[in-house]
Amino acid sequence: FNLGELTALATKGGTELPPALQEQLERVVRWTSLFFIPLQLASFFAAPLMALHQTPLLKALFFSFVACWRNLGALLVMQLIFALLGILIQLLASVLGLLFGIGLMVLIPVLCATLYSCARDIFGEWPTA
Repeated sequence: FNLGELTALATKGGTELPPALQEQLERVVRWTSLFFIPLQLASFFAAPLMALHQTPLLKALFFSFVACWRNLGALLVMQLIFALLGILIQLLASVLGLLFGIGLMVLIPVLCATLYSCARDIFGEWPTA
C-alpha cells in the first residue's frame, strides 16, 4: 500500500485512482470488513451482558455474536432506521439552522434505550438489585 501515491493524488485534486491503487484500496476494505463486522456483532450486546448479567468477557462476546446473528434482520432494520434518523437530523440542522447537538441529545438516548430493550427481549429480564 503506497500512501505517498495516494497523498500525491489527493494534493493534485485528481478524481481517478490508478488501477493498482484502486485494487489495493479495495483489498484493504474487504479485509477490514471481514474482521470488523464479526467484532461489531460480538461487542454489540457484550457490555449489557457483562454489567447486568455478570457474564464473563469471553462468554459475553460469544453470546452477543450468536444473538446478533440470530436477530440479524431485525438489527439491520434498526440500524437503518437510526441511520436515516441521523441523516434527517443533520438535514434539519443544516436547513433550519438548528444546532446539530440538540438532535443528537435526543437520538443518542433513544438509541441506548432501544439497545436496552433489544437486549432485554433477546436475553430475558435483567435481574434487579
